[in-house]
Amino acid sequence: MAKILLVDDDAYLTDLLCYALGREGFDVAAANTGREALRVVQTGETDLVILDVTLPDTDGFRLLAALRAVSQAPVVVLTDRARDEDVIAGFENGADDYVVKPFNMQVLVNRVKAVLRRSGARPSQPQAGTHTYRIGSAVFDPATCDLVSPTMTIHLTLTEGRVLGFLLTREGQAFSAERILERIRGYNTSSSASVIKTHIRHLREKIALLPDKPQPIRTLPGLGYAAYQIDENGEAQARAKGAQRAPGGAPAHLQPAALRIPFRAVRP
Repeated sequence: MAKILLVDDDAYLTDLLCYALGREGFDVAAANTGREALRVVQTGETDLVILDVTLPDTDGFRLLAALRAVSQAPVVVLTDRARDEDVIAGFENGADDYVVKPFNMQVLVNRVKAVLRRSGARPSQPQAGTHTYRIGSAVFDPATCDLVSPTMTIHLTLTEGRVLGFLLTREGQAFSAERILERIRGYNTSSSASVIKTHIRHLREKIALLPDKPQPIRTLPGLGYAAYQIDENGEAQARAKGAQRAPGGAPAHLQPAALRIPFRAVRP
């Protein structure tokens, strides 16, 4: 039974959510302050957090970042703050989904189930046979969302790991931000595709912390984003045998379209 922590200071809404989620078989606990929520999450017994970012004792986005620092439990933001900058701030601070009030209760329940399915697919320890990807001096394991190099380990959020894993499992294909958002969410969503640009920016910043600063994610103007494994020499690994290098020294796979870039554009 999945354990959900509901963080909201609205007692009436909390009661409704506890009833609706409990009816679906979830074990629901409630906290009405950020301090209490952080204490509960630090026990390590929470599978998912539903967070209202308007709380009496703290800014919800700061609390979201604090929760991310101590737990990998996914977080669904539930709030009446619907401006694009608020949605972006939510995802920048580690939210896995963002739901705006007023909302349909059954839709919220289904979105919670979808987030739990995605997080449940990532065990706490790598499974035997899990495919990993070379990114310079590090190895990315989609099962743990970790970048592990000989000198450091970089932890990605669940959504960052899904974005990177999605692109690497489709190595060499270019996807628009809208298509990436749709594919990693698993359903059509009203969330702005700008959140994907934010996640990719965060991924690039985290990957740049590696000593060799590899650049596996490429922006292709007019096409979207594509990713390639990077070998320890800093070069893209070609999937096809006999891949030729294009003029300018970079592999042909990473050259602009005029130089016969083989990225395959996948549009919405």
